Amino acid sequence: MRDHNSISENPRSLSPPKYEQLRRHIIDEIQSGRIQIDTKLASEEELALRFGISRGTVRRAIQTLARDGFVEVVHGRGTIVRRRTAIVSGSRVTILFLDTLSAFRPARMNLITDLSRELRRHSLIVHLAAISHAEFSDDSERLLTSCGEACVVVDDIPADVRLLLRKYTVPRVFVGSAATNEISEDVSDSAIMIDHLRGVKIATDYLISLGHRRICIVEESEDGGVCRMRLQGYTDSLQEHGIARDNALIIRHDPADYPALCHRLDVFVQSDTGSTAVIASSDELAMYIIDYLRFQGVDIPEKMSVVGFGNTAMGKLKPYTLTTIDTEAGRIASMAIGIINDLLDDPRTKPVRMITNTTLVERLSCGINTGTTA
Repeated sequence: MRDHNSISENPRSLSPPKYEQLRRHIIDEIQSGRIQIDTKLASEEELALRFGISRGTVRRAIQTLARDGFVEVVHGRGTIVRRRTAIVSGSRVTILFLDTLSAFRPARMNLITDLSRELRRHSLIVHLAAISHAEFSDDSERLLTSCGEACVVVDDIPADVRLLLRKYTVPRVFVGSAATNEISEDVSDSAIMIDHLRGVKIATDYLISLGHRRICIVEESEDGGVCRMRLQGYTDSLQEHGIARDNALIIRHDPADYPALCHRLDVFVQSDTGSTAVIASSDELAMYIIDYLRFQGVDIPEKMSVVGFGNTAMGKLKPYTLTTIDTEAGRIASMAIGIINDLLDDPRTKPVRMITNTTLVERLSCGINTGTTA
């Protein structure tokens, strides 16, 4: 803007929209101290007259300021200036994840997509860094020095990379599977964790309530700490219902070896003491299991009930919409933004631990056990 009371009339291709110009002007005033924290911002009418724009344009600017935490609209008091948001428009944030097969599962990609969308909604520049273990040893420092203002870590990165993140004092937050191992092994960084233990316990409790006692659980071998938590939830539920855990019903699935999974499923289908229900570690895996069992002539859910994990879009596909566990993955992005804001505002901020809620989403892939195995 050319002065404190003007909005550019340049063509749209040469300047931001008027509401964005006003938004940036107010942010500049707050950050310079010309507008004090906890004071009342000028009214919509006053701002419209001062800058020669419509009240609708002013209202939109204030809405974006409130979204980003610069102001709060208080009923009966007007618009109050609040402690500024540390992340400002144009800041660069890296989403760091491993380049592995599991990284490209729908649930993982949904999380990365949600994070990207939320960061961009705050006018931030998003850099996606999918890197292999080999690159960590070859070029870790170059990668981390280009992380930008902050880093969101989605996967369980090696300990030496966590040390490099601290060396360069990159504000960071661990989410998803990265958070699980970060919480269990380290207390130096903030983390947002999906409650896998509770989620699998809810799924197991639900299947038991339908009369299932031979419940198979399929875990991916790459998940490490996540797998341990999920198995603990499974075991806790069985014990609470007086059911002994049968390790033959626990399948550790290698994402690169689906034939081995099919062989294990065949054993259950052909055995009189097999499973009547399956809990899968992801919706994608659950849908694969349903398709394979149907191909083998197993009716879903009459002969086999299946529960997924993640509540992704693929679980809503007909004809067998998937009963699954919702993990509130969408909330992780906004929670991460809040943590990064606090870290950028004050690097001395103590690490925080947050856990998302998990709930059962009932659909058509589960039914009452008729008393026979598959």
